[in-house]
Amino acid sequence: MFNSNILDVMIGVVFIFLLLSMATSWFTEFWAQLFKLRSKHLKDYLREWIDDGNLAGYVDELYNGRVIGALYKNKDKGLLKDREGPSFISAGDFVTAVFETSINLEEGQVQHSFADYKRYVRDNPNIPDKLKKPLLAIMSEASAKAGHRADRLVLARAEIENWYDSIMDRAEGYYKRTVWWYGLFSALLLAVLSNIDTIAISRSLWENQELRLSVAAAATEFATTTDELGFTLEEGRGDSPGELAYAALQEVGATLNRMESTSLPLFWKFSDPEEMDEDRYN
Repeated sequence: MFNSNILDVMIGVVFIFLLLSMATSWFTEFWAQLFKLRSKHLKDYLREWIDDGNLAGYVDELYNGRVIGALYKNKDKGLLKDREGPSFISAGDFVTAVFETSINLEEGQVQHSFADYKRYVRDNPNIPDKLKKPLLAIMSEASAKAGHRADRLVLARAEIENWYDSIMDRAEGYYKRTVWWYGLFSALLLAVLSNIDTIAISRSLWENQELRLSVAAAATEFATTTDELGFTLEEGRGDSPGELAYAALQEVGATLNRMESTSLPLFWKFSDPEEMDEDRYN
């Protein structure tokens, strides 16, 4: 392809490991969806961050409220129900949920003022101190910054949302540290199933020019196909991580199947026992 055997071999090896690494990422996403890791770790992190020994259960109260409760996708669908809740809660939804539980807003109730919200947060015994103290500090700071009384509530909400986003940045790191083990398991599983052997692959590519060309062609075709897949997903015809994982994994599988039909030393190949006996005695 590039009139350089060494370069072609390097491209072939990198391409094969690229396929396996992409498949590993998609398998990791599959485990995350299967075990609802995002929603579970989000709820666990919120409990660790907010709940305390005296007022354990406030996060459950938020989840059972009108705002966050509406984020459940399959809340009452048997085996598919979201036992742990949504996998993502925006800053705006979180602030609204906290204010709702603080003053017990009801349908059609008039809008409350900044002073009302602050008083309700301060006097509500159900809000844990781990959440109440930062909220009151942020609201006091927003009150001091606001140049007009009408701007205090808007500024306070914005500051609380920024604070929540910074907490969620740490929660993302907490999630990544956990899901890393699922990625490691997926990588080991794929390595065993594909019978990957870097030395054998490199030797085969070096000794077989036709094989090098076929692998290069497969790489070009795969790059084109995945580009088209990306455009399809961006257009909204499959925008969930699960649909992306399934569609992309199909492309990886099809590419690996085409490569398996070549002499590339991939996957486990089992010989017929009768042929093995003939070879042994001949």
